[in-house]
Amino acid sequence: MPLSRRPLQRFSRGLAGVLFLTVAVAGCARPTEHPLLWRVDGARTSYLYGTIHLPDPRVLARPPAVEAAVRECAVVITEMPLDRDTQKQVDARTRLPKGEALDRLLPPPLYERTDHYLKRKGLRLRAFNDRTVWFVSTTLPMLDHLGAFVLREPLDRQLVRSAERRGQEVASLETLDEQLGVFENLSAADQIALLEATLDSVERAAAARQDPITGLVEAYLRGNEAELEQLLRQEAALEHPVNQRLYDELMTRRNGRFAERIAARLRADPERGQFFAIGAGHLVGEDGVVARLRAAGFTVTRIGAPAPVSPELSAPPAAHVNGPNSGGTAR
Repeated sequence: MPLSRRPLQRFSRGLAGVLFLTVAVAGCARPTEHPLLWRVDGARTSYLYGTIHLPDPRVLARPPAVEAAVRECAVVITEMPLDRDTQKQVDARTRLPKGEALDRLLPPPLYERTDHYLKRKGLRLRAFNDRTVWFVSTTLPMLDHLGAFVLREPLDRQLVRSAERRGQEVASLETLDEQLGVFENLSAADQIALLEATLDSVERAAAARQDPITGLVEAYLRGNEAELEQLLRQEAALEHPVNQRLYDELMTRRNGRFAERIAARLRADPERGQFFAIGAGHLVGEDGVVARLRAAGFTVTRIGAPAPVSPELSAPPAAHVNGPNSGGTAR
């Protein structure tokens, strides 16, 4: 979940070089040849498109097959509403109730540990003092990418804006309450446990000089479903009970909800092409939306999949990509 602009202003000078480089890269980014795009056969063809919630120029460069598919459809459906009112609600709901503050909620050692990590990124925890603990946890893995959000919107929002300009209908599969409720229903103890688990992950990545998000983005661009799923599970840190519960809520249960609602929309309106753009992590794997729709009787075919590789060549490179504490990039 992106950080608001107010904390960003505190280290904007340090991002100047990064932003300049991002602009330069954006001008020469080439779309992936293997988008996570599936065709759903019916009276009118519909599509499933796996997104990643980052404004990385390589991700934003839409492949011709994706552009053709989205223009062919009458409606574009994302996970949740992406209008300005919803974004304002997100901002309000990630803030603590009046009278509460992080420096009074967190145990002093954990506050100091979090502040130390943020200090290395040019921030201080006091900039987040009115934010919820879970918000801080979901933001930490994204710190190296926040500058990009100043320049452009992530992929799913760009898809919605383009659809609106073309006069296409836009819709969503779930409500804001359903998405944020997963975190808002965490107890204070669970939120603290989540922050500790997230710090374990980002500190381990920093010690290894690795970016927690890079491996995920590169797997996404390669279009390798098995690699993407493996990375998500590998770094979900499921040995932490709170992470296991979050994974079940954010991935497994939502996969089922998405598949049921997509199936219902396809059956209710078979004469209109529908373009479903949801986090790529929800589409892949034996428990993903694609597999669930096939089990429900739909014919779902991958478009532009990479050529199969032998098992000994298919292992992904070492990378740290968080699952429940990944900032929501691919879910």
